[in-house]
Amino acid sequence: MHCPTVPKAFVYLTRGERDLLLVSHPMHPEAGLQVPAGTVEPGEDPEEAARRELPEESGLSAFRIERYLGEHTYDMRPFGREQVHRRFFFHAVLIGEAPERWRHEERHAGPAPIPLEFFWWDLGAGRPDLIAGHGKMLRHLLDG
Repeated sequence: MHCPTVPKAFVYLTRGERDLLLVSHPMHPEAGLQVPAGTVEPGEDPEEAARRELPEESGLSAFRIERYLGEHTYDMRPFGREQVHRRFFFHAVLIGEAPERWRHEERHAGPAPIPLEFFWWDLGAGRPDLIAGHGKMLRHLLDG
């Protein structure tokens, strides 16, 4: 059976030298720790999708895309989704302030808002245990 390939934009948002923004799904803890990400819409390039998805998911709008980190293909069938992701990873930098932890509802992903919890991970304490390949390009972020 052929699996559709779905383009996705992933954002590693950093604050200062060592903090990385992570997200969890309080209604679905099995979704694990993730970074902000979402589908690249038809006619949209991956960087545009990253610029759109980060505010939609987190509520943060004061950031700049620093650089493109790379692309990776990830098979989602082991997670019960009949699709393959073509993932485009970007490093973005927070401009200004953000809370240490907060909750935001994503309202663009379906018929009902999706509650998400955000917090900063100190990369100096080690790499976070991210689910489903979300950490695939962290080495490019950390190696500069």
